[in-house]
Amino acid sequence: MDAGVRKESDLGAHAELDNVRTLLLDVDDEDADLGFGDLALSQFGRLDALINNAGYFQGGPLEATTMDQAHRQFQTNVFGLIALNKTVIPIFRKQRSGVIVNVSSISADAGFPYTSVYQASKAAVASLSEGLHAELAEFGVQVKALHPGSHETKIFSKVDRAENVPQEYTASWNAFASLNLVRSDPALTAEVMFRMVTDGDTKKVHYYSGPDGEAIPRVKQLLGQDWYLEELTARNRGKATALWNALMPTPAKATNQGPPGRQDRETARGSPNGVRLRGCAHLAVAPDGQHVVVASHYGGEYAVLPVHEDGRLGPASHTVRNTGSGPHARQESNHPHAVVFDPRGRFLATADLGVDKVQVLWLADGRLEHVSEAPVPGIGVRGANLHPRPLRLSPPALHRRNRPAGR
Repeated sequence: MDAGVRKESDLGAHAELDNVRTLLLDVDDEDADLGFGDLALSQFGRLDALINNAGYFQGGPLEATTMDQAHRQFQTNVFGLIALNKTVIPIFRKQRSGVIVNVSSISADAGFPYTSVYQASKAAVASLSEGLHAELAEFGVQVKALHPGSHETKIFSKVDRAENVPQEYTASWNAFASLNLVRSDPALTAEVMFRMVTDGDTKKVHYYSGPDGEAIPRVKQLLGQDWYLEELTARNRGKATALWNALMPTPAKATNQGPPGRQDRETARGSPNGVRLRGCAHLAVAPDGQHVVVASHYGGEYAVLPVHEDGRLGPASHTVRNTGSGPHARQESNHPHAVVFDPRGRFLATADLGVDKVQVLWLADGRLEHVSEAPVPGIGVRGANLHPRPLRLSPPALHRRNRPAGR
């Protein structure tokens, strides 16, 4: 393994490891970057992977950020990374194999305030990786982007802060700076890096690590862009809603993280609003934003929770429990696993892997009404999705809408 460091004092950092050789490299020196591939190749005779991990954090309001600070941020986080990609691409192309891992950030997806230049640089890294993935696939070269969440590293000790910040920003800046973020173990991200290099997945580009790193893309997809930004803005001002707190990991929830990117089942369980929602496997927000329907995997039920104007979740207005049994002893009872709304929010598909059936339910006035169901024996159905044609649900169960009944 070949590791690059910027300072001579760090050359001995991995001296105790027999399979690690440390070379000096300043990623801001593009000439050195462009020659680094040949230098590393001369040391080892072969290169199999490049992990671009160098970078630093520039923070503060854009108004107070100098153009020099913005240029330096992109020089290190983007242009140095591009140069290092360029130096290994000819090597990987000729040997028709190799993996490039470019470290982006969850901030490229998140939309945090006071990190706009930093997250713009990381969004550039993610976009570059997507383009290179398509560009180099025919040569057997894999290009992937890693989006870590907040974790305990030295990046926050190397912050380049904006100075001469106008006083008007003080309150929101202090509120954002005082947020109690989930800081995960860097070892979890290292494990994800190892998986990216070794899993052989030639189709997957984006990988996520850490509790918030995995949660943010899912919450954004669940709520939609506009609602997500509304919830995020409230959180950044220190006024997170109950919905945000329920969906996002907190330091208390993430104390026992278990395997990378997963929470311990006991810490993830809860009894919100007097309903025992044990092992919540999936939830769906109605398109009108007024209700959330939750699939309780261990509790064996679907619950409807109203969403108040301030984002708080009200007491469950209705619950539905499946009946029946499946073919396997360990899944002989009902295990709801997925709920999917149609675009108009009038009905939803549910999947139960225990009783092996897909159901269609009608949501009206906060209550669920059974419409139809289809058995799918023996497959342990875990999900359902809407067919691109709006009158049908995707296989294995197809349900045609009842036009006269409006369903």
